[in-house]
Amino acid sequence: MAFVDWSEKYSVCNEELDKHQQRLFIIVNDLHKAILGKHGKKEIRHIVDRLIEHPKSHFAVEEQLLESCGYPHRQAHKQGHENLTRQLSELDQGFRETGKIIVCDVYAFLMKEWLFGHILKDDRGYAPYLANRLPASGAKTIPYGSNKNHIR
Repeated sequence: MAFVDWSEKYSVCNEELDKHQQRLFIIVNDLHKAILGKHGKKEIRHIVDRLIEHPKSHFAVEEQLLESCGYPHRQAHKQGHENLTRQLSELDQGFRETGKIIVCDVYAFLMKEWLFGHILKDDRGYAPYLANRLPASGAKTIPYGSNKNHIR
């Protein structure tokens, strides 16, 4: 059983960005399994490295997309990415220094700050904006509101 499952309620109505988010959920679940299974530091280190690297490309693609469609809150969104990156770096530094994952801190960050705070609030906030502006560019979008789980 997964720690957290991606569902349509996390969709931002863009296939590429949704796939990025789904990948993040896989990494979070891998970390959860490794922590629960008391896997070695080397395996956990590998997963933490994936958790640090994945957002770099995702944030770059997302920021470029928001810029290209003129999303009015793109600077605030970029600042949110910088905050998440800083928090993740702090958690990683603690792991590097002590060799231990502070489980409650990691879970609080992943769930409160990233999944529920950033994805459900910030990312979902631009979903209707993208859905109304990207079809003309040929980007693959999902009609906003086509799923009952979309937050309005």
